[in-house]
Amino acid sequence: MIEKLNITKSKGPNPYGNKKANKKMSMFAYRKLISAIKNRADKMNVAVFEINPAYTSQIGKIKYMKRLGISIHQAASYVIARRAMGFQEKLPPVLHSLLPEKIVGLHHWTQWKWMSSCLSDVHTHCLYQIELSIPSKHYSMSDLFPPGALPNLVAKGLSKKESRKTIA
Repeated sequence: MIEKLNITKSKGPNPYGNKKANKKMSMFAYRKLISAIKNRADKMNVAVFEINPAYTSQIGKIKYMKRLGISIHQAASYVIARRAMGFQEKLPPVLHSLLPEKIVGLHHWTQWKWMSSCLSDVHTHCLYQIELSIPSKHYSMSDLFPPGALPNLVAKGLSKKESRKTIA
């Protein structure tokens, strides 16, 4: 995966001069770094895949973090590796049953966007308690978590988003 890198030496407002010069210098260094990675990989006979990093952190956080007992960053890299191998990350059936009707048939990234926006207020440590493997269908977002796992304010926020499920 190739992402934007902050390679400026100074945290000042204009380390290279003006905004246009900053962008040129940053892109030059970025391209040189990517070129060096690809050249070195070619010499070592290692494949390099350019992967779209869309929703990798959210997918990793919701789907793999608890199951594998790893951090969000490790889970995101796991999703990136799976994407490079050609796998698609669909929502688990428990989460899929919570989608609004108009999102159900859309691309899986749209579904992940909706799900991650619903769970955006949930703290990371609460996501380790999420129950995605229960065979019964859940009727609300708060049913995904054991009683007392979510702070009251977060539980209220989930119920508000759930009430807008059919409207939005």
